[in-house]
Amino acid sequence: VGGVFAGAAADAAAWDASAVAGARVVVVDANLSKDAYAAVLAALDDATELWFEPTSTAKAAAAFAEIRHRCDVVTPNEAELAALLRACGGAPVGFERDAAAL
Repeated sequence: VGGVFAGAAADAAAWDASAVAGARVVVVDANLSKDAYAAVLAALDDATELWFEPTSTAKAAAAFAEIRHRCDVVTPNEAELAALLRACGGAPVGFERDAAAL
């Protein structure tokens, strides 16, 4: 039974794809390079869930653009969620406060 893999390799050169073999969940955050995201995606099999922690509003949108087609779980706070929604071309719906102020 696979477990959870949460590694710390910000660039693709340091990424060891074998580290995720058999993992049920792989967790990444918004601190990876574009090449590192590509390496992570290439290493996943269909049964592996990809979880994303946005880290900050400044990093969230660019990072999410690289992996959103494959993400299973995203764990933003309210401000990061508003940034992700704007980056996806949508307006935050149902927010009690003005998302532009976040």
